Amino acid sequence: SLSMEKIALNSTPLSLAADGTFDQTASRKMLNTQGTLGLDFKLVSDYLQSIMGPRIKIAGKSKKPFTLKMTSPGNRWSDPLKHTSFSGAFDITAITLFGLEISPLQIPIQINNAAADANLIGKANGGDLQLQPMIDLKKEPFVLSIPKNTQILTNVQITDLMAKQLLGGLNPIFFGAKGAEGSVDLFMKYFTWPLSKEGRI
Repeated sequence: SLSMEKIALNSTPLSLAADGTFDQTASRKMLNTQGTLGLDFKLVSDYLQSIMGPRIKIAGKSKKPFTLKMTSPGNRWSDPLKHTSFSGAFDITAITLFGLEISPLQIPIQINNAAADANLIGKANGGDLQLQPMIDLKKEPFVLSIPKNTQILTNVQITDLMAKQLLGGLNPIFFGAKGAEGSVDLFMKYFTWPLSKEGRI
């Protein structure tokens, strides 16, 4: 039986401080830990920009408590995502994405029963953003989905940049628009996206 009194991890952009217990003497192995998890979103933003270009920008540093529990189904570790329970959260100061200026953004994250979900709540271009993405981890490919009949954006003000980067991808009439104004809502009836190159719908 191993007792972990303190774990410290410092890297860029992640930092972690935790304590807990790790027991592998019984028929089922178990890990229980709790502490604080930090993330520097400026460094995350720099990495994403190297992939996606300057259209995405994230600002803020977050340091929040978390809990993690993992239990093996037998005397060996197997399918860890199916036997993991996690609770944590992140706070983001601001995000610029596809012409949307989002701030602030609270992101609580839960993993239970081989499913991960988050709840993103914030302001977007003066309107409201609420998004609850979920990932089914039961089998590969993992599947990202949004609850059916979800109101994602409400009274979001349209800008030239939003018309070009977001609305232009939905309807070419918006691409290259100048002096775009007004507001838009987004209601999602159904969304599912297998996280692999094959079979995406």
